[in-house]
Amino acid sequence: MKLINRAKKYFRASLLSSGAEMKINPYTLSFSGESKPYEIPFLKDYFNKSLTQVRFSLLLAICFYGLFAVLDAVLASELRTTFWIIRIIVIVPAVFLLMLSFNRGFEKYWQIAISALIFFAGLGIVYMTIISEEGIVSYTYYTGLILIFIFGYALMRVRFIWATLACWSIVISYEIAAIWLTDTPSVYIISNNSFFISANVIGMFVSYSIESYLRREFFLARMLEEERIKVVEAKNELEKRVEERTSQLVHTNKELLQEIETREKVEKEQARLEAQLYQAQKMETIGTLAGGIAHDFNNILTPILGYTEMAERELDPRTTGSRDLKKKINAIKKQFTRNKTGTLERFKDAIAECLKDHKLDLKDLLNCN
Repeated sequence: MKLINRAKKYFRASLLSSGAEMKINPYTLSFSGESKPYEIPFLKDYFNKSLTQVRFSLLLAICFYGLFAVLDAVLASELRTTFWIIRIIVIVPAVFLLMLSFNRGFEKYWQIAISALIFFAGLGIVYMTIISEEGIVSYTYYTGLILIFIFGYALMRVRFIWATLACWSIVISYEIAAIWLTDTPSVYIISNNSFFISANVIGMFVSYSIESYLRREFFLARMLEEERIKVVEAKNELEKRVEERTSQLVHTNKELLQEIETREKVEKEQARLEAQLYQAQKMETIGTLAGGIAHDFNNILTPILGYTEMAERELDPRTTGSRDLKKKINAIKKQFTRNKTGTLERFKDAIAECLKDHKLDLKDLLNCN
């Protein structure tokens, strides 16, 4: 808890040191300058926080003002009826204000109304001293004004400016009554004035301090609220930026994955095409090899077959045994032709068998044969 209070004090001090200075009128304590927009919200907040205490103070004042009627019966028995009427005249508006405090319109006029009630309550006491003859009532009832000063400056939650006007108006009324309307001894005037002026000065200091403190608390609370709003807005903005950045990264990552997949497909397709090209090159090489072997084999058989045909043409039919020799030559030609075709076919089959395993090694090709 202490740590939290220290943090609050530190933050408040940092606000004030950072240029967030409260500006008020030193006489009326109203917000001024850059702080003027806070005046109306402060008055509304001040009313809401003071309403309960105002009602309690009004009830307490009514009780005190009425209970002192017992003192009237003891000290001023001849004028007690007049004094009671004066007290009733003051108590009735107080009761009316207490009832009016439950109405919404009370907020608009409560400072003026309570200040007027304080003044008239004090004026009633002053009037009691005027109509009384010289004696203990005339010289002692003024002390009741000090209670009114206490209520006005501290308990009724009247603002400093209104409390000061009301209470000093009572003092002025006392001076007029004591000096010009009654024959009050100067000793009593000096004695009472010392108490009244001292009570007013002390009351003004108390009221000034209370209102200054409340205004400073309200100002700092508003500054803290504004800072909190700024922090929330900055947080929301940061979250928005993070969300946008995350969305961009997700989109970029998705595009990157698609690009990787596309590249893998291209690489696989490229590998497949290279394999096909390699196979085609092997086929071409083997075909060239097979064609060369067949050509060489044909070159070997062709001269043999040619010489056989030449020998057949040179045979003399009239020679003994020429017919048998011709049959043998024809048999040789047929055998050569049949062997030539069969050998080429077997060679082709051997090549096809080797190509099943995509082999290009010449030794493997020969082994297949």
